[in-house]
Amino acid sequence: MEAVARHTEGPGIRKLVGGVLVGVGAALLLASGAYYAYGAWAGSRLDELNVARERPAPIEPLETGAAAAVQGGEVPASDTPAVGQAAKPSAGVSIARGTKGGTRNPAGNVERTEPLGIGEVLGPKRSESSQAAVEAPSSDNEVSVYQAMVSQDPQPAIMARIFEATRAEAATYASPSLADLSGVGLGPATRIRIPVLNIDSEIKELEVVRTADSSAWETPKHIVGHIPTTPVPGGDGQGWYFGHLESPIRGEGNVFQRLPEIAKLLEREDTPPIYIFLESKDRKFVYQVYRTEGMPREELRISDSGAEDITLVTCTPRFVYDQRLLVTAALVGVLDT
Repeated sequence: MEAVARHTEGPGIRKLVGGVLVGVGAALLLASGAYYAYGAWAGSRLDELNVARERPAPIEPLETGAAAAVQGGEVPASDTPAVGQAAKPSAGVSIARGTKGGTRNPAGNVERTEPLGIGEVLGPKRSESSQAAVEAPSSDNEVSVYQAMVSQDPQPAIMARIFEATRAEAATYASPSLADLSGVGLGPATRIRIPVLNIDSEIKELEVVRTADSSAWETPKHIVGHIPTTPVPGGDGQGWYFGHLESPIRGEGNVFQRLPEIAKLLEREDTPPIYIFLESKDRKFVYQVYRTEGMPREELRISDSGAEDITLVTCTPRFVYDQRLLVTAALVGVLDT
């Protein structure tokens, strides 16, 4: 009887195990198909990241009294442009010097084919301007202007204040001059802030990692990486900065996780200027975003616009990371520290 029982139980167990394995295989196949379908769908939406505005002119600074008030933590509404309205450009002309050697692409940029690495950035911190924005007064009218733009944000009033405080902070900077950008005393950036995205990170100069058959820029953990062969802030040409969107497996941070939001903000005509602040040892620089661009990772090249621009780069989309988002901003103000 025992032999008969074992004979009948054996096939039953084998069938059960076989059924489980078939189910697991089907689930993996389904998940793999869904993953590639998502990647194809995300790739088809790459053009949505391509947004461009006219390159901004240098910012018009506040009057002396207003500047002092802003530095003291106040946002003088009478001395800043109306909410939803771009800051008035300066009468000066933005400075653009000749491009360096390289191959021009159809867009007119000078390309250099160099190995690229992608770095990661510190987790978001609350910046000074963000803190000032939360504490600054805001009218009901200001909130209503931004309501549609930040409808996905649970605190649109805070977003409105951040935009206003950021613009007021940028207005305390002086328009860049040839003296500011002469190259004398210019050093690498050590900090980057994007208040409207609550990004505040250290910046590191990247190093080249060499192996037996290749070389590439290092992948810094939890910081933004600057390609050292590109200009420092205020230097002659376009500086490039890399940061991870996220790093769920390696745990290298996600400082640029909110960077894709800039494309959505920039495509709206009523969005105020989006400023990026860089700090070096003895100067501060403010840049205004005017272009975003999406592209497959294999098409990414370091280019030089010949003007005082910076370009931030991160991976996209989530879970696939096979595309790159480029956010380009123009230098509009300089401040000695």
